[in-house]
Amino acid sequence: MIERAASPTKVSMSIEEYLEDVHRLFILLFKQVEIEHGRDEALRLARSTGEALGREMARNQLGGRQLNDFEEFRTFWKELMSSPIFSATQQVTILEEGPEHLSMRVDRCLWAEHFLRIGDPELGYLLCCNADHSMLATYNPKLTLHRTKTIMQGDDHCDHCFQWSEERP
Repeated sequence: MIERAASPTKVSMSIEEYLEDVHRLFILLFKQVEIEHGRDEALRLARSTGEALGREMARNQLGGRQLNDFEEFRTFWKELMSSPIFSATQQVTILEEGPEHLSMRVDRCLWAEHFLRIGDPELGYLLCCNADHSMLATYNPKLTLHRTKTIMQGDDHCDHCFQWSEERP
């Protein structure tokens, strides 16, 4: 007879260890595709997977609805950035806010640190950073992200400028 503990076993894990666990299966699959079909095909799949992930995350975050205007996005985004998972994984500073734009700087990103540590920031960019664009388009097609620097690509910070355009569909 097996006895059960009176309370569930506690598992202690750092955010870094959690991120490694989250990405482990995908990285193993990516490496297998790379071996069997080449790096270009593996990167193509990583890009499409990242884009699909971004759309799925946005749908889950908003329960399938879309954001109606930029003010609703700004409020939602600030709440998201202050959530426990984002505040533990990214160091973000809001630089400028306007009626149709929000600029921020990311000085630390554990996702980038993870992919840089394993030596494949190109994969990390396609899986994580590139997903931001499809996430925003799912929030509302009038939203865009302009970014010229990413930690994942070797810069000392990421620059994000979210913009809303009524001219977009």
